Amino acid sequence: AVLLLTTALAGPLTIASKGISASVAAKNQVTAFFLAQDAVEYIRYKRDTNKLAGSLWLTGLEPCISTDGTVACIIDSTGNELIPPSSCGSLVSCSRLRYYEDAKSRFTYDSVSTPPSTASPIFLRRAVIINTLGVPTNSATEVSITINITWCDVTSGNTAITDSNCRIGSTANPHIVTVRENLLDWQ
Repeated sequence: AVLLLTTALAGPLTIASKGISASVAAKNQVTAFFLAQDAVEYIRYKRDTNKLAGSLWLTGLEPCISTDGTVACIIDSTGNELIPPSSCGSLVSCSRLRYYEDAKSRFTYDSVSTPPSTASPIFLRRAVIINTLGVPTNSATEVSITINITWCDVTSGNTAITDSNCRIGSTANPHIVTVRENLLDWQ
């Protein structure tokens, strides 16, 4: 009777466990997509603000711009103060975003305010690449924006997730979401 009861319970418990794992993975993927879209919206905001002020449309985004799409940068649009973009070289060398559970509950690069949550189930990087499609920055009328989000689940396996092992090609096998969009100089 005990064997029959154990067998009858094993199937539903396995299905429930896999369902919880799938829902956590889906939540992280949605979070990554929204963080990628946030970076695109920040770039649109900079373009529109620059054009309305009479400035060059890509002013303030220079650390992210290259003619061959090989320069990556970080954009922190959710911090306590709006920090200008800064170059990080490539996707694997960009700093990771930290999740803060304060009044705003947000991902940010800001490490000065409240300490990051230890309960955050995601170890995430965001790299922004703006490619002028081979045209010099001052004469570009269109750019290609690529946002790469990589993350590792902190709770995956027995491996402790660190900056060094949550990289593409590492043993932690990070997930990746890529969002691409072209943006035009609208005037």
